[in-house]
Amino acid sequence: MSDFRNMLERTAPGHFAPIEFDNGLRMSIQAGNGMYSSPRENRSNPHAYSAFEVAFVKPSIGFVNPLGLDMGDQVMGYVETDKVQEMYEAAKAISPETIEAINTEYSPWASYDEDSEEE
Repeated sequence: MSDFRNMLERTAPGHFAPIEFDNGLRMSIQAGNGMYSSPRENRSNPHAYSAFEVAFVKPSIGFVNPLGLDMGDQVMGYVETDKVQEMYEAAKAISPETIEAINTEYSPWASYDEDSEEE
């Protein structure tokens, strides 16, 4: 099992390049100043963080939820290292056919219907 932190490459302060899987999915793992990470400061070594900000992206659509997680938002904040590792392994194992079949951008508000609210 490869440690996801060894795959992260800084592209700018606070930003790592997304990990691109062979199945077509991208996993954004961020940490630094202004990110939902611990600590919330820019460090060059990804091993210096205990929690990360995580999102999944299908380039042709945008944010997706390929693992069926209870995300609450498009970006998950303060995800502990061991959980990020589990998500990394699970996302890497998804078949290209499954990723190809995802045809809806993930939005926690997708089922929100303004007309159903009482006035």
